[in-house]
Amino acid sequence: MTEHSLSPVPDENWRTLTTQTTELLTERLFDFQVMPRRRNITGIRLAPLPFYPDHVLCDIRTEFPGEPVEWMCGLYGRDGFRKLDGNSAVIHDLNSEVSPDLSDTDVQHAYLKFFCFFVHGDEGPFEIITSADDLKGDVDVAVNPPALDTETSLWTANVLYGTTFFEAQFKIEGDGHIRMESDTPIRQGVSRNPPLIFDGAVRRLRNED
Repeated sequence: MTEHSLSPVPDENWRTLTTQTTELLTERLFDFQVMPRRRNITGIRLAPLPFYPDHVLCDIRTEFPGEPVEWMCGLYGRDGFRKLDGNSAVIHDLNSEVSPDLSDTDVQHAYLKFFCFFVHGDEGPFEIITSADDLKGDVDVAVNPPALDTETSLWTANVLYGTTFFEAQFKIEGDGHIRMESDTPIRQGVSRNPPLIFDGAVRRLRNED
């Protein structure tokens, strides 16, 4: 199963399930009423999350004849499956129950990318961009990795929201809340690579032919 990259998770961290394990988990997902049975689940991959040791990020690939391939992400744990549908309440509700482990700078970095990708505005996610490879085409912008100012406890990162590339500063609270303290637009008309359409928890490739 060939999939596109997702910025919150390094490609090497994904584990693609075998056909047999996918079939077993598929039945559990249908039991949780994650999606209608009319869509065929054709692949599932999982990735560990250092800030949620008792949950994994679950990326589900579905197909239906005559319709585009779709993917959907959620958090899977002993408490069931939570769709990551762009609403911050999904993450905040989990944080109120399990208290994320944000004690380490590397974990904060991972959490910032996760939170911003799975919390959406009207134009999609606030995706943290860490490499020019994440952008489509020859875009003349400097991409800097997220950096923490230890004196102010602010993270500075490049963000793509819709087609706007900008620099923002974030404050990560101990309970998992994140505030965007400032944002400075840098370039308009920028697209992610590959271009995606986000519809709640579902995403699909954007056809640009």
